[in-house]
Amino acid sequence: MKNLSLVLVSLLIGFNALAKPPHGLCRLSYHSDSAGRGIEAGFKGLNLRPSPLDESCYLQGVDEGAALPKGDQICNREFENGKQNGLNVSPYTTGTECFNKGYISGFALLGAAARAGETAIVGGVCVTQYKQGFKDGKQSGTAANQPNIQPEMSCYLTGFYDSAELGALP
Repeated sequence: MKNLSLVLVSLLIGFNALAKPPHGLCRLSYHSDSAGRGIEAGFKGLNLRPSPLDESCYLQGVDEGAALPKGDQICNREFENGKQNGLNVSPYTTGTECFNKGYISGFALLGAAARAGETAIVGGVCVTQYKQGFKDGKQSGTAANQPNIQPEMSCYLTGFYDSAELGALP
């Protein structure tokens, strides 16, 4: 009887885990950017849906952002510092929970803004690298022209990986 109880509890835990979309589905391409923009949206109470959008990843991010302490000046500062580091793809990637969520949000902003051609946010070089990566992905499937400095490398790779996910440049 004891073993049967353990099996039933294990099954219930397993089914409960399946009810929530795994974080892994939101780790690539625009799915990741949807989740990252959702984190900032949930933290700040804003609508920051990028285009293209994975709504379930965005809402998962909103939930994560909403769980951060609201009105805490230290958390707000850490989030903004992390966001800036993520936007710049800084090697300083860990800190407090607020910093870490900000970093994810900033990195997502980099991809979403490069994809949308928002040079005011990421600069013209980043947008150009995104387009080059997309073109290389579509033409040869080889990341042949990627730069070796950040954040341009991330802009290029975002375009490269998007080429497999999206039919045409957004």
